[in-house]
Amino acid sequence: MPFDAHPRSRRAPAMAPDDRRAAILEAVVPLLRERGGGVTTRELATAAGVAEGTLFRVFPDKETLVRAAVERALDPVDLVAQIEAIPTSQALRPALTEAVRLMQDRAGQVVDLLFVAHHAPDGEHRPDPGHGVKPQGHRAHRHHASVEPVVDAVAELLAAHAAELRLAPLDSARILMGLVLSTRRPGAWGSGLNLSAEDLVAVALDGLAHHASDGRTSANHGEEG
Repeated sequence: MPFDAHPRSRRAPAMAPDDRRAAILEAVVPLLRERGGGVTTRELATAAGVAEGTLFRVFPDKETLVRAAVERALDPVDLVAQIEAIPTSQALRPALTEAVRLMQDRAGQVVDLLFVAHHAPDGEHRPDPGHGVKPQGHRAHRHHASVEPVVDAVAELLAAHAAELRLAPLDSARILMGLVLSTRRPGAWGSGLNLSAEDLVAVALDGLAHHASDGRTSANHGEEG
């Protein structure tokens, strides 16, 4: 077989449209969260490792890309899978702390992206582009659809520790989700309420009061005496 001195260049197989879309969103979400609406399409393309033309073929404009990022963040499928991967053989506190950390990160991502989606770079409020104001019923349904599978996954994790819980696993999971969401929404209780996963789990499992076993209550009583 004769040697070809000028072999034809071989391109890597083209990425499937859905895969390219997912890869771009995966790459640009951290930048969107960091820079907000002021990020440029050139910066987004660079973060995704594609040319601007490629970016515009997948997402016609930046607003479309941001809306897609919001939808991706609201999709609970991968978060549920991550929670389901937590070994039920772990002790209750570390298992729950891992689940809460995952939930907090996702809730923070959703809040940041919603802020970008609904605010122009100059800080003025922007309605949902091209869709108008969605009815309250739609928002409530979307919220339920994104939260309930996560609650169910946490309840399944807690079911292995049901004997240690005051409430049923599903009720406990709902309370935990409420705590996560209340500390991650914008302006929650003013400012400064940003609990770590460890602190939030401690409040959920131990309540707000110190216990003698942690050494704080007895120490405080000693000071008072």
